[in-house]
Amino acid sequence: MSRSACVACVLLVLCVSVASRSHAQGFDSINALTWDSFGDQLVIVHGKSSLAGCRPDIVSPQWIELRDIDDSSSITADLRGVTCGVSAVDFTNDNAYILVRSEAGRVHILASSDLSYISVIETTSAGIQLVTSPSDATTYLFPLSVNSVAVYEFETAPFVDELIGAVTISQGDHTDRINAADWDPTGTRIVTVSDDRTVAIWDAETFGLVERITDPDNLGVSHVAWSPVGGLIAFANHNNVMTVWDVNAQDTEARVLLGSTMLNKLVWSPDGTRIATAGEDGTVKVWDASNGVLLDTLTYPGPVYALDWHPNGEQIAYGGADLTGSPPEVVIADAPEIPPTATPIDN
Repeated sequence: MSRSACVACVLLVLCVSVASRSHAQGFDSINALTWDSFGDQLVIVHGKSSLAGCRPDIVSPQWIELRDIDDSSSITADLRGVTCGVSAVDFTNDNAYILVRSEAGRVHILASSDLSYISVIETTSAGIQLVTSPSDATTYLFPLSVNSVAVYEFETAPFVDELIGAVTISQGDHTDRINAADWDPTGTRIVTVSDDRTVAIWDAETFGLVERITDPDNLGVSHVAWSPVGGLIAFANHNNVMTVWDVNAQDTEARVLLGSTMLNKLVWSPDGTRIATAGEDGTVKVWDASNGVLLDTLTYPGPVYALDWHPNGEQIAYGGADLTGSPPEVVIADAPEIPPTATPIDN
């Protein structure tokens, strides 16, 4: 892949503190969260609802909390340079850094040890997703709010402001907006979904098209996630119908109607047996990926924007906007198991 590009540094003022934030200060939503790879820490992004979009008339202060699960201690940092919603957060594979993606297109890089500011990377367009490559701790995938998806490779930590390279799947490969993307477990393939009603699989090295799937309902596709253990892809269309597709068998594993309200998150369990979905109706639903059976429904007092599985697959963390007026909290719930009679996934 060609590696030649440069981006400018953008100053971001951070105030690190251990003080708690109150709902009265305007931080009324949990917009993103993720576990570190050991499940010892949870990073949480608080602020205005990220799904409100980028509006010049709305100031949307955001702050990050790094919570230690064992002793419940936490440190926080204000992102005073963020005036748009934060929609994604991720640890680097070595857990040394935290990457925060704002809807304005910037990626904010913080040290996970103390949330000190490292850098800000300007990407080429606004977007709502950030996905770390499972095979390379310095490679990140940014689906954009246009007909493209960029793969950026940064210098090995500590991060610097110079971008080593960016390769973009061209506009001609999707005929409409790309809504989401993900890596396969090996980091050698990328899947993208689009309003052009297709799911496309790409070679991550050459960016050549490997396979294109048309949504069974012939509708635009909004969400996608690749199973962390093999050959299954889950994607959902604008009618909230989720399809689990077997890449190797070229066949549908399961199809299920997720609900009647907007889908916000779709996440596989670490063992690839279950899929969790979160929506505007204040529910987190857990599905058997092999047959689409609903295993459990968890509730929240408002829309759920943030969702992630614990690395051991035994718990789910989620949060969003609390419509009761209380400060929104992160819920950590026990995840349902597959019943003994369920059909196991064959990848």
